[in-house]
Amino acid sequence: MQNNLTQGKLNISLLGSLHEDEVLALDLVSAFAGDRLLTESETVLLDDLKKSRGVWFFSDLLYAITHQSFPPSTDEGLWDEVLRHKFELSDALGRNVGIAVSRRRRCWRKD
Repeated sequence: MQNNLTQGKLNISLLGSLHEDEVLALDLVSAFAGDRLLTESETVLLDDLKKSRGVWFFSDLLYAITHQSFPPSTDEGLWDEVLRHKFELSDALGRNVGIAVSRRRRCWRKD
């Protein structure tokens, strides 16, 4: 099954993880994180991906923004931390910093 996205493509892998050339588009992940409104078709696509990817869904999101693989056992918690950091940083700066800035600061911090 293959879905073309606005900026990139996705092929749902039977191996449990995405290949590097099949990564979720950053624009779609950014919208999922609340940086912009999702279109109706994007909402349907993400709902389908959550169902089909199962435990790998949050790993896919994190890979799209970090280009690092995370095990499914830690990925949803890390995604929540990145989002929490995004909202805290955005509040402190008085503007939306975006998921890309948040991941740069959160995924590699030691605290």
